[in-house]
Amino acid sequence: MPLPLRSASLPLVALLALVAGCGHPAPVLPAHAPRAAAPPTRLPRSCAGLGGYQVGEPIADLDAVAGRLRRACDAGAVRGCSCLGLLYDLGRGVSRDLARAAALHRQACDAKDLLGCNNLGYMTLKGRGVRRDPERALALFTHACDGGDLEACGNLGYMVQKGLATPRDLPRAAALYRRACSEDPESCVNLGALYRRGLGVPRDAKRAHELYQQACERDRSMAGCAALGSLYSHGDGVARDLARAKELYRRSCENAYPQGCSNLGHLLLREGRSAEAAELFRRACRDGSPIGCSNLGFAYERGLGVAKDLARSASLYRSACEEGDSLGCNNLGAAHHHGRGVPRDLARARELYQTACEEGEALGCANLGLLYRDGVGVTRDPARAVELLRRSCDEGELLGCTRLATMLRDGKGLPRDVASALGLYARACEGDEPAACAELGWMHEHGMGVRSDLARAATLYRRACELGNGWGCGWLGLLHRAGRGVARDEQRARELLVKGCDGGAGFACSALR
Repeated sequence: MPLPLRSASLPLVALLALVAGCGHPAPVLPAHAPRAAAPPTRLPRSCAGLGGYQVGEPIADLDAVAGRLRRACDAGAVRGCSCLGLLYDLGRGVSRDLARAAALHRQACDAKDLLGCNNLGYMTLKGRGVRRDPERALALFTHACDGGDLEACGNLGYMVQKGLATPRDLPRAAALYRRACSEDPESCVNLGALYRRGLGVPRDAKRAHELYQQACERDRSMAGCAALGSLYSHGDGVARDLARAKELYRRSCENAYPQGCSNLGHLLLREGRSAEAAELFRRACRDGSPIGCSNLGFAYERGLGVAKDLARSASLYRSACEEGDSLGCNNLGAAHHHGRGVPRDLARARELYQTACEEGEALGCANLGLLYRDGVGVTRDPARAVELLRRSCDEGELLGCTRLATMLRDGKGLPRDVASALGLYARACEGDEPAACAELGWMHEHGMGVRSDLARAATLYRRACELGNGWGCGWLGLLHRAGRGVARDEQRARELLVKGCDGGAGFACSALR
């Protein structure tokens, strides 16, 4: 099965206030697809003959298909074992059994079936039914790709892109995705993600749109439809069209691609429709999307559409992490870091952040970098912090860019470089990272690296506040109180300071006394 990209498609969008310049990021919801393994609506083409179904059509009776594949496998048709293993992995037509799935894939791979080797590589990389072993996964993908299995080439591209058990090489990853794209629509989606972010290829949102549309419309890949929806959601290379985004997310959701349900829920949550959003997250989680479980955990953590329940939130994060979702591991790390629903355990938090980072989750790298920056649970190591934050930023995690910018601005752990800090804050703010907008506004207010511009500062604070950053609200409140760059308005100032105080900005609380 293909390994969908995680954070390269689009920056993750934080829905909560983050304290500007300090602290650690809360769990976030993805504004993009694809992220985690999701049950396909169709088995691979090569399974059709043995399974007795039509290529390109939804499978009406998976129980019958499972029976045919079992008989084929028992009769010595190793491809039947590979295909049956997929059903056991997904719990479709049979009771879900990851150990049985891995055993079937191993049986097929040992008999030189490349689909089995590819699928065993996936399970080995994710630790699903077998011990996690990235080096073994790399060898399995390489073997299958060299033998002509293009889906394996796409999975190898994922490992090369993320630097998992092999040096990170973005141009090579793009080449592998390009090779696989002719037969594997998810590789087209992942190649589109690279064009979208300019990773290993020139940034080209139009080309990303072409690849996503090809995967969605020609190949009927629901991952492609969900990724296309994310372009319309953010107006990236196309005119922003939330109605079109919802239509594409809904299409993928209704066609058994749970990440589409999760992404639709994300949009509804931003509209304040939290109960509907939570139900979509629940559906995605139930239908096999670990990121759906992560998002449902986020809803329980913040009481969004459900009663707040930190223990339930941590349990969902744990489930997502155990299912191979690295964002779930990051979020569980954050729970242990702050003692939310689980005992506070900095060593466990570091371990989980590191797992998330090693599995390609840029937010995990950012969180781990912040531990090293502040010496929390680890020996303080500014150089290691910079390395991790830069990696996170390079992967498109805008919170990593924001924290790296702060270190550059303050000259902590690396030479002071205000101009570079400004550029990173601006980049992150353009991607709706609230802390970056607040920090950029502060630099404009105080004339750090730029000419002081109070009107521009107010605009940036307002944007940060709208995105939920308490410091942005508080700083804008102080401008209104003094009539600097905005109209003097004590009532508005007080409203903003209350928001800032509620959002964790201590100075705003002090200003209210």
